[in-house]
Amino acid sequence: MNAAAIRWTFGVLSGVISCGLVAPAGAASLTWNGLTADWTVGTNWTPGGPPGITDTATVNAGNAQLNADTTILGLTQGGGTLSGTGTLTVTGPSTWTAGTQNGTGTTQYESTLGITGIGTKSITGGRTISLGGATTWSGNTGANNTISMANASFINNAGTFTDANAFGSTISGSGTFNNTGTFNKQSDTTTSMAVVFNNNGTVNVNAGLLLPSAGGTSTGVFNIASGATLEFRNGSHTLNNVTTSGAGTLQVSTDNVGADATVAINGGTLNAPLLLSGSTLTGTDQVFGGAATWTGGTLNGAAGTTTTFGSTLAISGTGTKVLSGGRAVNAGNTTWSGNSGANNTISMANASIFNNTGTFTDSNAFDSTITGSGVFNNNGTFSKQSATTTSIAVVFNNSATVNINAGTLLPGGGGTSSGVFNIADGAKLELRNGSHVLNDVTTSGAGLFQISTDNVGADASVALNGGTHTTAFLLSGSTLGGASHTLSGPATWTGGTINGTGAQSTTFGNSLAISGIGSKVLSGGRTVNAGDTTWSGNTGANNTISIATASVFNSNGTFTDSNAFDSSIAVGNGGGTFNNNGIFNKQSNTTTSLGVAFNNNGTVNVNAGTFLPGGGGTSSGVYNIADGARLEFRNGNHTLNGVTTAGLGLLQISTDNVGADAVVTLNGGTHTTSLLLSGSTLQGTDHAFQGVATWTGGAISGAASTTFNNDVTISGNGLKTIVGGRTVNLNQTTNWTGNTVNDNNAIRFWNGATLNNYGTFNDANAFNSFIEHNVGGPHNFNNIGTYNKQSNTITTVDLGVNFNNTGNLNINAGTMRVANAFDNQGTITVATGATFATTATNVDMQNHGVLQGTGTYDPAAGRAVINSGQVQPGTPTSVGELLIAGNYTQNTAGLIEFNLASLLNFDKMDVLGNLTLAGTVHVSSLGGYNPNDGDTFTIITFDDGVADVSDLLGTFSAVTWSGFNPGVAFTALYFDHSVVLSAVNEVPLPASAWLLATASASLVGWRLRRRR
Repeated sequence: MNAAAIRWTFGVLSGVISCGLVAPAGAASLTWNGLTADWTVGTNWTPGGPPGITDTATVNAGNAQLNADTTILGLTQGGGTLSGTGTLTVTGPSTWTAGTQNGTGTTQYESTLGITGIGTKSITGGRTISLGGATTWSGNTGANNTISMANASFINNAGTFTDANAFGSTISGSGTFNNTGTFNKQSDTTTSMAVVFNNNGTVNVNAGLLLPSAGGTSTGVFNIASGATLEFRNGSHTLNNVTTSGAGTLQVSTDNVGADATVAINGGTLNAPLLLSGSTLTGTDQVFGGAATWTGGTLNGAAGTTTTFGSTLAISGTGTKVLSGGRAVNAGNTTWSGNSGANNTISMANASIFNNTGTFTDSNAFDSTITGSGVFNNNGTFSKQSATTTSIAVVFNNSATVNINAGTLLPGGGGTSSGVFNIADGAKLELRNGSHVLNDVTTSGAGLFQISTDNVGADASVALNGGTHTTAFLLSGSTLGGASHTLSGPATWTGGTINGTGAQSTTFGNSLAISGIGSKVLSGGRTVNAGDTTWSGNTGANNTISIATASVFNSNGTFTDSNAFDSSIAVGNGGGTFNNNGIFNKQSNTTTSLGVAFNNNGTVNVNAGTFLPGGGGTSSGVYNIADGARLEFRNGNHTLNGVTTAGLGLLQISTDNVGADAVVTLNGGTHTTSLLLSGSTLQGTDHAFQGVATWTGGAISGAASTTFNNDVTISGNGLKTIVGGRTVNLNQTTNWTGNTVNDNNAIRFWNGATLNNYGTFNDANAFNSFIEHNVGGPHNFNNIGTYNKQSNTITTVDLGVNFNNTGNLNINAGTMRVANAFDNQGTITVATGATFATTATNVDMQNHGVLQGTGTYDPAAGRAVINSGQVQPGTPTSVGELLIAGNYTQNTAGLIEFNLASLLNFDKMDVLGNLTLAGTVHVSSLGGYNPNDGDTFTIITFDDGVADVSDLLGTFSAVTWSGFNPGVAFTALYFDHSVVLSAVNEVPLPASAWLLATASASLVGWRLRRRR
């Protein structure tokens, strides 16, 4: 042997010894010569080979291709490639520090294997590495000593595989690691199994972190020592009836850089503590006997599968926790804490279920959420500890106890509960979304029970079926329904709906505050019973109460309306009713409109502003109306039976001219407040108003009487109607004034009506005015007191209205025209320039009373003034000239009076038509005047424009006088166009001589007048 050979041999032996391998006697140690060639060719080895069963082989470079099954004693690979389709069985100790094993063949290590050093170890091409002995994986100096597997390669460990690397280590690639023996993780490092990892044996995670991340199926045991972790972060892992034990942690996590893990745990014995921090935990039923922590990730499973936490469960951290697939979680004592903002959310999907059977403690420091489409069943105790908002957007069923010790609990996904809700002072149970059925639940404590809305989706529907409710209550949105229930704590209603059938009631056993800008709806036939109530806080035309579908609000205490702006109790479809059985106080100088039926059986105090019931109703109580305030009926059918209206304010019946007007049926009662009738209809049995009244529009209707015992003003441009057989009695001063064009501000009679003026009626309209009829009859305007026509206008009493004067009718200006037959029974005084006229062409103007004045009496064309009473030009104490603008007939019962104040100042009457005389003419001295013998006074002139025999028919039956000195007498002289009184002293001239002299002069004067 030459020196070179000796040196080579020594070097090989030295390497073998340094690796702990000592060849048996006769064994050779062969080294691959670095070629890419056939393993079995001896020249490819040094010394010549190939290696045999007692030999050790070393491959450091090249590609040794083994396509036949071969057994050797040991294999040292420090580089290069071992490939081929054959099986290489290594029966003795081996070392692998670097290099590749490739091909579809198998390397079977039956003894110890040291996988060591910093070099990468590659298994590729479908190669199978079978480990039957004790394998040690160690010696890395950092992120090295990696085992890389590709092309569906395998490591099958049937022995003991010990991972003792001092730094984090990795088995990576697309291969599979099958552990049917024992896998020991020894170092406090991270071992990443980025290949499929199937454990059907035993895995002992004695320290650090074992991280299978490419999936796999296991049926074996995982022992996890204290402080150690078995973590599934990526890949699909199936654990069939595995055992997890030890004080370490079984963790399902995520690295958020790719596909997360799916860990299907199908049964098994799971006593190691669990940490679910990411990815998905799924499988069949599973029970975790150790303490569990859930900081992120998903619990998934089909409906009917369960995850049971037999020990404690801590749900913590900032990550979202998802329960999905219909899986049910059964948890004992649970703590939910540790969020840092709007995180640490529990998300439940696909009808998944969380069953709390112990104590679930929510102590998150920030707002927290349970969200999704699942169900949370509280069968134990749910304690909310922090002054935050906990939103439960899943179905929440409480059959046991919920303690809201701080903050707000916000179940938003509906649910059915029959348990207890204890709400501490400052805390709140709020139902904002979802359909909640609360069957005989108890809400108690010094906190708040609230039903609200977020106005961003479907609101809550809360069916409160009985129960005991002593906590304060706030309804700020959504819908409160259910069977009859009583809320015994103080209640506030700022929005939302109270709904239910007519047989169901919501009773507020304590105070009720209705406030804020939101609309409040009472519907479905629901009855609300309220004690002392305040209604306030609107900022405009808001804070409306809407009552619909025959629902009822019963106010049994004191209802105080103190809204700062106009407010409304509106009516919805189907109508509604507000029953005031106590005291209703309207406090603000605003308008309160009631569109519902309003029944007042107690007392309404309108202390300020306008109270406007518009939906009808029946009342028998008291309305007190303060100075400056108003009770107004504008719409609806109102029946007021024996009510009292009192105070210095105003009772008004009006119209808005936008729909059906009001009908106010006033049946008796006591009414001392002022009245304004400006529209709609006033009717009812006999009633009387003691306060002053104003009538600007509307109707007074029905076969009974309305009596005004104080002053009345009839004004404005609206139509005023008396209809249906109504009798209106005016007992004091009435002023008819204020029209704006001709014939508005009319008084209309319709279907039989009567107006009796017992006081003073002042007609002072600035434009022509109208007393008219519509249809039906008879209609009567009876002036029993005094009627004064004041304006220089035309007042027409329409055809169909009988104007009956038994009092004093003073035409002080303008014209009054009566269209029907007229028979005066009282006194009519017509001032200078004024006219009283009748326009019926088929009847004469009849007088059985007194016609006087200095104006004009104007019968219809061709008709006469028929005097069966008294006619007085001027007045009994004054001198004047009276004009008859038609014919004048005085019958035997008639009397005409003339005052003589001087020879030039005496009463006169001018008849523009024909003159027919009978009855008496009486002459009175005014101011002690006595005429001289022969003085003449032309007291009547007449002329129809044609001199004929019909100009004058008849003479006075008697001439009488009074007030003159004894010896003064008068006689009447009759001419073609005049009647002259002649004074006759004690020895008068013969009548024929005087008559002849004066007649000629008078005829000349009248003929000249006609020519002019």
